[in-house]
Amino acid sequence: MTSVTYHLLAMLVMASSVSANGGVAKIAEPMEITRPGHYRVVRNITAPGTSPAIAILASRVTLDVNALTLSNGDASSPVIRLGTGVQDVVIRDGYLDGGAGIYGSPKSVRIERMHIRAIKGRGISLTMDPPQNSVSVLNCTMNTGDGAGIRITGQDVRIRNNYIRGKEHGIDLMNVSNGEIVDNTVNLTADPAITIQGSGGQILIRDNVLTGDPYALRVETSNNLILNNLLTSNDDALRILGKSNRAIGNKVRGDFTTGIVVGGSSNVVEENQVTGEVCGIRFLNDNDHIYRNNILRDTKGDAVCGPPNTDAGGNIQ
Repeated sequence: MTSVTYHLLAMLVMASSVSANGGVAKIAEPMEITRPGHYRVVRNITAPGTSPAIAILASRVTLDVNALTLSNGDASSPVIRLGTGVQDVVIRDGYLDGGAGIYGSPKSVRIERMHIRAIKGRGISLTMDPPQNSVSVLNCTMNTGDGAGIRITGQDVRIRNNYIRGKEHGIDLMNVSNGEIVDNTVNLTADPAITIQGSGGQILIRDNVLTGDPYALRVETSNNLILNNLLTSNDDALRILGKSNRAIGNKVRGDFTTGIVVGGSSNVVEENQVTGEVCGIRFLNDNDHIYRNNILRDTKGDAVCGPPNTDAGGNIQ
């Protein structure tokens, strides 16, 4: 039996055990995954040139990085690439080190307990395959240097219990409907910690600790609930520019230009604590906004600025 024949037979046996028998395939070198199954990394892997260390081109794949490190040598290329339309993909439990982390256009993916260092690109950048799609990013850490943390264009998005530190955008969502951003810590030096823009909305933004410059949190979509976040910025801490958003119970602190800026229409601001700003709440228009039961003490200028809106009572100045 020739060496080539032996290796071909070995690959066929491995593929059969993964897809048919539920076995675990071992990965010890850069690889394109083209069959469903459970794969486990068994050694640190560095991809050459601009190639990813792992390319997932099949649906129903679980990739266990097994507390090891996947890396590449190119400052602009992802370490893991997801094929267009793949679904039911899980990536978990390991380290990524390279120009960028996880890129692609899947239909559904869950990323959990990954530690990502992206030098120039984003830690996670996904343009989800329409029309119906979902993504979860859970319990991950990202140190992005000059890059950015998470950017997702899609629909059903769950981002929970992540820690992101770096320079540029922490969490950037575009056209996302029906999602949640919960219990994350984002600390940035040169961009908003979280930006939500485009179409979509109906996102729960709760219990996050956000530090950004110029904003900690910027929300441009509609029907979102902004609840119990701690926001710190050198400029406006919270900017609400969409329609029918509710900001409740947030603590806004630091030496900002303004604590909470409200534009758009029919937004509600209630039970927030805003201290230390030039202006506590600043309205950009008089478009049916309501504010009530906020604590607006120790501001350097006016507690409430801009065109008049509905003071529903209970505000402490």
